[in-house]
Amino acid sequence: TPTPALKWQASTNGSTWSDLGVTGTACDVLAVTLADDGRQYRAVASNATGTVNSNVATLTVAAATITPVFITQPVNLSLTEGQNGQFVAAVSGTPTPALDWQVSVNSGPWFSFGVTTPVYNVYGVTLGDSGRQYRVVATNAAGTTYSNTVTLTVNAAAVAPAFTIQPTNVTVTEGQSAQFTVAASGTPVPTLQWQLSTNSGVNWSNLAGETGTTYTALSVALTKNGWQYRVVATNTAGVVNSNAATLTVHAAPGAKAFGTATLIESGSTGAARPRIAFAPNGDAMAVWMQQSDGVYFHIWANRYTAATNSWGTEALIGPGAGDAWDPRIAIDSHGNALVVWYQDGDPTGAGRNDIWSNYYTAGSGWGGALLVETDNAGPALSPQVAFDPSGVGVAVWLQSDGTASQIRSNRFTAGAWGTVAALEASTPGASRSPQIAIDASGNALAVWSRSDGTSAFDNIWANRYTAGSGWGTAGLIETDNTGAATAPQVAFDASGNALAVWQQSDGSRRNIWSNRYHAGTGWGTAELIEWNNGADADNPQISVDANGDAVAVWQQSGSFGTPTRIWSNRYTVGSGWGGFPALIQTDLYGGGTANATAPQIAMDASGNALAVWIQPDGASDSTPDIWVNRYTVGSGWGTTANLGQVRINIPGASGSPAGWPQIAIDANGNALVVWYQSDGIADSIWSNRYQ
Repeated sequence: TPTPALKWQASTNGSTWSDLGVTGTACDVLAVTLADDGRQYRAVASNATGTVNSNVATLTVAAATITPVFITQPVNLSLTEGQNGQFVAAVSGTPTPALDWQVSVNSGPWFSFGVTTPVYNVYGVTLGDSGRQYRVVATNAAGTTYSNTVTLTVNAAAVAPAFTIQPTNVTVTEGQSAQFTVAASGTPVPTLQWQLSTNSGVNWSNLAGETGTTYTALSVALTKNGWQYRVVATNTAGVVNSNAATLTVHAAPGAKAFGTATLIESGSTGAARPRIAFAPNGDAMAVWMQQSDGVYFHIWANRYTAATNSWGTEALIGPGAGDAWDPRIAIDSHGNALVVWYQDGDPTGAGRNDIWSNYYTAGSGWGGALLVETDNAGPALSPQVAFDPSGVGVAVWLQSDGTASQIRSNRFTAGAWGTVAALEASTPGASRSPQIAIDASGNALAVWSRSDGTSAFDNIWANRYTAGSGWGTAGLIETDNTGAATAPQVAFDASGNALAVWQQSDGSRRNIWSNRYHAGTGWGTAELIEWNNGADADNPQISVDANGDAVAVWQQSGSFGTPTRIWSNRYTVGSGWGGFPALIQTDLYGGGTANATAPQIAMDASGNALAVWIQPDGASDSTPDIWVNRYTVGSGWGTTANLGQVRINIPGASGSPAGWPQIAIDANGNALVVWYQSDGIADSIWSNRYQ
């Protein structure tokens, strides 16, 4: 008493108070904000007797609730397998929303992963994760909101292109179309570009617009024979070239025939043992031994030019004091030629045979004669030579150590010979008849016959030269010791496989045998390819085409006392040698008593073949001519034809006997045959062309 007066006060810190100007028993706080949260209030009562403060009351202001809103939505994510990545979201709302990331596989149910942060990490993704969908759920007291649904895309890691189907060689007849096909894998999917080479793979050019898995060459001309095609596959991981596939174009049926025999050497007192080899462009080189000075045989050569269909002027390439014998020739892919021979007398005067050579550089001509070996312990004989496409030559020969003969070899590189290598151990016995063949990669095979000194009979041996490694160890490729095995021959196909043939006695007569070298695995098992035991089969020859098919020819009597005739057998990849051999010389000239001998065989890239041999024409058994027969794929052997179309009948002479036929075929299926033929006084070198 008297009744107290009231006033309200507020404080933001509990110690400092300010009057609000409110004097009633109630204090209204209007339109509070979050800034008012925590303010304290009290009433002060005053009268004449004193002043009293009420208890302090605190105002609590809670934020208004707001439904969650995504201010940053997660976005689609694209990764490469093995990578890590993130989905990110940002959300507002009152109170602060809680987050929960969810995933759906294959658009199925949603599953929570227990991730409650604004960032969801994925680690080491796999292709199996591709297509998964993600979202985040935001929740508070005001409600629940879902983010956009986003997708994880996982791309395969980049993989360099690889060809699952390589283009393969195609053979057509001129005017036909040729199709090449490839298939390539890689990630991303590679782009393809077909390319063409017209010079054996030295240069390549793009075929405009040819970017598919197949390329078709329409109505191909004969001039495209030997062209090569390949594909370049490209993606972000790399660039890869396919194998090169070769187009072989045959002349239209009936378009080829032999022409008129041509004299390619003259003015000598005797010429013999010609050899012939083709360059890829159709040019050729013939070599022979010729007694041009009336005293010694020297080595001569003449060059055939395809562009003019003509022979040039003969050139002396192997002079010297002493007879030069048995030249052999090989030509590389650029038209360079390498010739080897053996020659009486050596520079030291020891009087033994040495191996000599000469090198023809395309566009420049012949160089000087070079010694291949200088070992004068004994004579060197029977040289053979082969050239790989790059121009590396390999020669093999017989070299005597003064007691027995072994097989030696040397390599010709960059215009010079290297170091002589022995292809077999120096053991008792004697070797004979070396032969050499080389594949497109520079690997070589040498074969020969050898008596081991403990057996009365020869066996067939072989050694392989591996490019970059050298010669291996000589090994037997036949082991039948019932009779002698001699006169081996060997030839390669385009894949590095080879076939060898030889004549082998069973103790009563000679038969023809063969063995195949498989690239990567070695020699197989020797097998009989001729079994007519009426009489001896001799002088086998073999030629192999690019696909590995082969034709072998040999001479053989039907029985003792009957004329020798020419036989053949064919090897087909995948099925082996044929059935009964084919008689390819069907006419018995000279009254049925004349022998057909000295067969030679050559195949074109498509498996067609030409065989030549010598045989009297019926006018006189002492006057042999050159004869030929052709094997055509799909139809077999044809009809025998005489190449001895030129006669020089010298009065008093018994005719114009011909001998030693040799044949070669170029990439277009054209052929050249060379031989020696007498005019009754001396032998000269002749040629005839099949085109």
